Amino acid sequence: MNGKIFVLRGEGLTELTQTRYENEDLFQSLIEKHPEILAGEQINPDNPRKWILISREMGVPLDARRGSLDHLFIDQDAIPTFIEVKRSTDTRIRREVVGQMLDYAANGIQLWPVKDIWAFYERNSINGDVTTLDDIGITDEDAFWERVGINLRSGKVRLMFVADEIPASLRAIIEYLNEQMRDTEVFGLEIKQFCGADGLTTLVPNLIGRTANAIKTKEADSKQRYSNRDDFFDSVEDTTIYGLYQELFAFADKHGYTIRMGTSGFSLSIADLPGKLNPLLFGYGNDAAHKGYSIETTFGRLKDIDSNILEHYKREIGKLRFAESTASGNYKWQLTSESTCEEMQMFLAVVQDVADKISAH
Repeated sequence: MNGKIFVLRGEGLTELTQTRYENEDLFQSLIEKHPEILAGEQINPDNPRKWILISREMGVPLDARRGSLDHLFIDQDAIPTFIEVKRSTDTRIRREVVGQMLDYAANGIQLWPVKDIWAFYERNSINGDVTTLDDIGITDEDAFWERVGINLRSGKVRLMFVADEIPASLRAIIEYLNEQMRDTEVFGLEIKQFCGADGLTTLVPNLIGRTANAIKTKEADSKQRYSNRDDFFDSVEDTTIYGLYQELFAFADKHGYTIRMGTSGFSLSIADLPGKLNPLLFGYGNDAAHKGYSIETTFGRLKDIDSNILEHYKREIGKLRFAESTASGNYKWQLTSESTCEEMQMFLAVVQDVADKISAH
């Protein structure tokens, strides 16, 4: 580590020498206080990323134990961003950090309730000088957090390995993962520190993993997203499942429920107050990380409804023989060519019953 940069001041040069961070805590604190060093303009030059800090040391349930993700951020497109920080002197930066990150991502995607992430944000926005949704131009908070939930459950997240120097072995893994993974972005970020004798410190971020092949892959996959209902139905090849989704959409329209399209499918919500939406379920297309067409409940997003109604929803959905419990505490109905209209009617009857109870309450 012997790099140098020079700052031109008038007629003279100030020499800055590359310097290691004193400790990992200092490194993490810099990211927490100054998230702009996360190179949002390098990740997306046409639409630079803006960062909202959710939590430093974000707890992740890992079977019988708990892990701790160094940072969880969310950008303006509601994409959760997992960050692990390691100094180049830490031997774990070679390969162990990759397994650690994938472990956190796999479990966080399945087990983090969006209501908890939202609560972390609200606490930060009240108690700290942090970027807020207003700061990045987000006006509809309900819709934003709904998109966070859809992105999280469908695996549309970003993984970032941050270090002062990233070794060649980790660089190769990052580039490989980013080219191979469809919904998940994987990047490395070197943030080199240069210090001068007069106390001047300069931080230089450099993004790793945004290769030409990765860009091509992500752009090709982005064409499969659903900007409207027609896009979604055009992607449904099975005629039975097509009919079931049509039945669900007709049900929502009849009762005035809100359907919103997303990157992997759609959400169905009920408005219990003006401007306040409660998502009752998510529906996914065949290209989602849920490995096929499916409908999933959203218990974790119903944070403001009466607890008795929520328990009723869980209990009634749990009675349906075709609904399977998930690790996150929801229920998922995997649609196949063997699924029936009778099953859809049973499912929608529960949804309507819960929506009626919410409205009455």
